[in-house]
Amino acid sequence: MKKYILILTALALLAAASFPVDLAARGKSYVIGFYNLENLFDTYHDEGKNDYEYLPDGANEWTDAKYQKKLHNMARVIAAMKEDNKQWHAILGVSEIENRHVLEDLVNGKVKLGDPIYSPESAQAEPAAPQAEAEPEEESLESLLKLLEN
Repeated sequence: MKKYILILTALALLAAASFPVDLAARGKSYVIGFYNLENLFDTYHDEGKNDYEYLPDGANEWTDAKYQKKLHNMARVIAAMKEDNKQWHAILGVSEIENRHVLEDLVNGKVKLGDPIYSPESAQAEPAAPQAEAEPEEESLESLLKLLEN
C-alpha cells in the first residue's frame, strides 16, 4: 500500500512539474521541502517495530529529556527554514520518524525546553509590525494530518 502511495505521489509531482504555472505572477508562492529527521523516536516500544535501541534501557539510553531535546532541535530547524523562506512550508516531507505520535508531538509544538520555537498558534500569529495584509493560511499542518488520515 505504501509503495502505491509513493508511486502516486511521484506521478502527481511529475504531472504538476509538466504544467509550469507562474505563481509569482499571480502573487502566490508555496514552499515545498523535505527533512530527514534522523531517527526521531519516542521512548516507548511500538509493537512490530525494531525500536529497542531508542528505549530508556536500550543501547542509546533514550530518555524523555533526549527526546524533548531532539524535538526542540528539529522544531528550531523547521522554524529556521520558515525564516529563510519567509513563509511556512505548504508541504514538508519527513523521513526517519517512528510513528504518527512523534510527528504530532513535533507538529503540535509539544516541546518542553525553554521558549516554544514553533506552535500552530505562532504559524497563524499576526505580525508584530504593521504590514500589508497577507492572505490567511489556506492549510495548517493539523488539517494536512487530517487529510493524510483519510
